[in-house]
Amino acid sequence: MRRHSAATAMGILMITVSAVTAAQASPQISALKQRDLSEVRLLAVSRVPKFAMTAPAEDGLRLVFLVASRRAEATQPTLRELRDVTINDVSYRAQSTANYGQPIEPATVVIDISTLAEMDSTVRKFLPAESLTSIGMVVDIASARLHATGVVRLRLQAGWDGKLEDFEFEFDLSQVPIENPFSRYRPPQRPAL
Repeated sequence: MRRHSAATAMGILMITVSAVTAAQASPQISALKQRDLSEVRLLAVSRVPKFAMTAPAEDGLRLVFLVASRRAEATQPTLRELRDVTINDVSYRAQSTANYGQPIEPATVVIDISTLAEMDSTVRKFLPAESLTSIGMVVDIASARLHATGVVRLRLQAGWDGKLEDFEFEFDLSQVPIENPFSRYRPPQRPAL
């Protein structure tokens, strides 16, 4: 979360137990969507690294977002976990259930944007003004082996202070790299309960 004192206090919030890594900003896929309260940039997409997958997953997508408020008074991010994407209008989660008898849970990590910028300095050019609150979000959606091509569509719900807005993105699998500088990112382990 950006607001320098709040960023340090927030640290890293892990929404799921699964390990997640990030992906490099990809000029072919990077896209900005703006709404009333927020703007969301899909910074990068890559394949989920093997070390971040849980059995029985064989492949998957790692999505890296920058979520920024458009209002200085916004303080608390509000997110709904991204749990599925469609590929050629077919649910990737449903494909997982069909292939493995159960869905494979996605993994989401919310991280401070300075951490994203440390992983890839090109992220700095997308950072909002110092007075605006922003967060980084890394999502792994793993399941069956992906095809070389296909239209991927997703809807992220994000906002501030309890209000959500929809952000829709689309890209082709042929544009997704296997790995990039963010692929080595490993979040801190979540403490055992």
